[in-house]
Amino acid sequence: MIRVRTIGLWLLICGTFFTFSHAEMKCAPGKCGGAVGEKIFEKDQHKERRCSVCGMRLNMFPQTKYRAEVKGKTTYYCSIHCLASDIRKGVEPQKIKVTDADTLKYIDAQKAYYVITPGKRGTMTMTSKLAFASKDSAEVFAKQYGGHLSDFTGALKEAEKDFKKK
Repeated sequence: MIRVRTIGLWLLICGTFFTFSHAEMKCAPGKCGGAVGEKIFEKDQHKERRCSVCGMRLNMFPQTKYRAEVKGKTTYYCSIHCLASDIRKGVEPQKIKVTDADTLKYIDAQKAYYVITPGKRGTMTMTSKLAFASKDSAEVFAKQYGGHLSDFTGALKEAEKDFKKK
C-alpha cells in the first residue's frame, strides 16, 4: 500500500514537472508582459551591452536605459543613477538619450517628460524616475501609479539625492 502511494506521488511530481517545463506562454501582445519581452529582445540590437558604471546588462531594465557621447564615444548607462554617478566623477556626457518608457526607443533626454515617484523602487534607486516622450503619457502614468512630472534637470537633481544619503 505504501509502495503504491509512493509511486503515485512520484508520478504526480514528474507529471507536474514535465507539464510546466514544456508550457508555452499564450499571452497576446500587450498582455502578460509579452509586448515588453518582444520589445527587449527583438528591437534592442545591443542586448548584451552593459552599463559603463555598474556593469548591469542593459536589457534587464530597458525602460531606464541611457546613452550619451563621452569623448566622441557612445557610453551606455542602466539608469539616471549611474549617469549621475559618472557626472559626479567629472564625466561630461553630451547628446544624452533616454528610453521612452512606452516605446523603449531612445529619445532626447532634455525633451523627455519624467515621472518621479518617491517610495517606488527604480533602477539602482529607491525613487523611480521614468521618462516619456509624450506629456500625456507621463500624466496618465503619474495618475495611475503616483508621482509627479519633472524635466531632465529635475530628474537628475532627484538622482543626486541618492549620493547625499551616504
